[in-house]
Amino acid sequence: MSRTSWAVICILVAIIVVIFIIEWIPNKELAKNIDRLSDAVQRNAYDTAQDELSQITDYWKKSKFWFSLENSFDKIEDVDVAIERLKFYVENRINASALLEAKILSYHWNQLAE
Repeated sequence: MSRTSWAVICILVAIIVVIFIIEWIPNKELAKNIDRLSDAVQRNAYDTAQDELSQITDYWKKSKFWFSLENSFDKIEDVDVAIERLKFYVENRINASALLEAKILSYHWNQLAE
């Protein structure tokens, strides 16, 4: 086989591996964090909610690139906006809006994970 054939095969294998990794990224942990954040907001435990939000933000920063390979920019932007709104509501202790935004973030996350 020529070098070009090997290069094409290597690129295809790399693409398959990346897609496989994207599908197996442990996205359930983020969903659990969102649920714990919602529970903390319902209990008015805003320190716990801040901790969960910090974990959500850190995880999203680490995995955003991988999700952007498979999903549209609009879906990525929806998660970014939901996280920023959620930060505002939790920091300002706006209970009903924080709960609603957590549900919206959960919805967008499920759309990405499909």
